[in-house]
Amino acid sequence: MMGKKAFFFTMVAIVMAIVIIMSFSVYESGRLREKNDVVLARVQTVNDFVKDVEIDLQKGITITTTRTLLGIQEFMTEQGAYLSSAPLVFEEGFLLGTIEGAPVNLLVNATFPDWMVKIQQQAGKIDISTTFTVLNMEVSHSDPWALNVSVLVEMNVTDNRKTAQWSRLKQVSSRISILGLEDPVYVVGTEGRVTNTIRITNATPFVAGNDVSNLMVHANGSFYMASNLSPSYLLRLEGSINASPAGIESLVNIPKLQANSVPVLDRSVVDVIYFGSQATTNYRINNTPSWFKLDFEHLDAYGVTNLTI
Repeated sequence: MMGKKAFFFTMVAIVMAIVIIMSFSVYESGRLREKNDVVLARVQTVNDFVKDVEIDLQKGITITTTRTLLGIQEFMTEQGAYLSSAPLVFEEGFLLGTIEGAPVNLLVNATFPDWMVKIQQQAGKIDISTTFTVLNMEVSHSDPWALNVSVLVEMNVTDNRKTAQWSRLKQVSSRISILGLEDPVYVVGTEGRVTNTIRITNATPFVAGNDVSNLMVHANGSFYMASNLSPSYLLRLEGSINASPAGIESLVNIPKLQANSVPVLDRSVVDVIYFGSQATTNYRINNTPSWFKLDFEHLDAYGVTNLTI
């Protein structure tokens, strides 16, 4: 009888132990699952932040580039001279907020590094630490009417709760239009008396038979067309006359220069030629004013080869 009771109590103890062990296991499993859910949620938060950072960096490039170009424009108007190196001066303004050593009002607390500091401050609000290092940057033409600014950034993102950490190199680029900017060729060429903003012409075709009315609309408005015979906007900042695949050009409105007391020259009205010094063979064009002349190289571009006088 005693043996049966002992056996019974032993079985009860075993069952209770199993129940306790299973209960503990379920409890620990629940805690672990809950902990994992928290970690996964946090990792997702940091991952989403990293994606947002890449978007914010691109936005920062666009805004800082626009301010830098306007700062360069203002600097050139004040100095009345071309830049020694457009890419280097642009990089200086973009990263340091100065143009050839001079502070630029538009870039005070608005450089690209300043933009990255703002991102770091926002990250701190959600308990994330970030560091950014600019390793390289380039500015070039994506097409005649826009610049492409590309920045290589080393980015480190750490969750202060020790759940996740990212470290990566990221190439961030943005396309910025040059439309609406002042052409430095006019600013320097007229000593600031006449400016000309970059606007794409819609007066095409320029010539229909002997009708040159569209050509004169184009010339009187000093509108721009893409031309691989002329320099790009970046080259224009340096006063270069070198032809570029991203070249643009306008025709100089001579009466507008006269109206602003700018001495006029007997030259081709293609802007970089007119304000330059290269020798060209120039032609009068039928049905155009006496001041309108084009150099031989540009006759075909404007469709007037058969209209020379």
